[in-house]
Amino acid sequence: MIHLILGLLSLMCFALGGCSKPIPVSNGNVMTISKPAILDQRDYIEQRREDLVLSIHWFGTANYYIRLGDVGILTDPFVSYKSLFRIVFSGHTKSDSELVKSFYGSLNPPEAIFIGHSHYDHMLDTVEALKLSGWNSVPVYGSETTKNILAGYKKESPSSSQSEGRWSENWRGTKTLEWIEIYPIEGKPCEEDEGFPSLSICYKAFEAQHAPHLPPNFKYFSGKVTKPLKKPPHTADEFKEGATYVYLFKLIGRRGNEELPYTVALVGAATNITEDLKKHMNLLTC
Repeated sequence: MIHLILGLLSLMCFALGGCSKPIPVSNGNVMTISKPAILDQRDYIEQRREDLVLSIHWFGTANYYIRLGDVGILTDPFVSYKSLFRIVFSGHTKSDSELVKSFYGSLNPPEAIFIGHSHYDHMLDTVEALKLSGWNSVPVYGSETTKNILAGYKKESPSSSQSEGRWSENWRGTKTLEWIEIYPIEGKPCEEDEGFPSLSICYKAFEAQHAPHLPPNFKYFSGKVTKPLKKPPHTADEFKEGATYVYLFKLIGRRGNEELPYTVALVGAATNITEDLKKHMNLLTC
């Protein structure tokens, strides 16, 4: 009986809370926003760097592929949806590698993956995404909790002579209140080359509060993972919230004297938006 009551309470938390928020875009025009769907390779190829087209593809929850020209970033990887009843009453959750491949397989590897907070519906599919061809070295930005959860997943060694690694090796600590350039990076040209425009991507993070799932301030799976996990998490409650971030992404395309700047804000599950953040945004939808 107690298990049933807790299960129903959990279901109410998910139903009333919700982590998905719209993304606002300012300082530019959004050329394409796609609904959740498998990204068609033909549509992807048609968007070239020289077009300097900003596209935002939504996979659900706070999972977006944001791209300017042929350079992109991925946020909160989560496509392995499970029914709320399965999550609440069985507790088990696992990434579906085939689904991950079908949704992300046609994408160019992103320059980075950003985790807004570490609940399962914001980072469950991160490791399976990193296993895709060409994604192995993609950096993952997030909190210490994000890092400690990633530590539970072993990297497959290319040879028996190499030591076993952990996917936490891809983690980069999210820095707050300053612009951090993630593209171009060392070894990649930032100047125009052979008629192609130059691109740059920066982020600025603001630590925020996760919206409560139930009034007055009940949050599900709150807390932090303070030590590296030794094995992958198997239940939703092992994906603790950790820190919650609002991200600003600045994507700038340059061709000669022409500059096309876009600022995209990923609000995710944040509930408190600081005045400092509002100053950077022409539009905010929560």
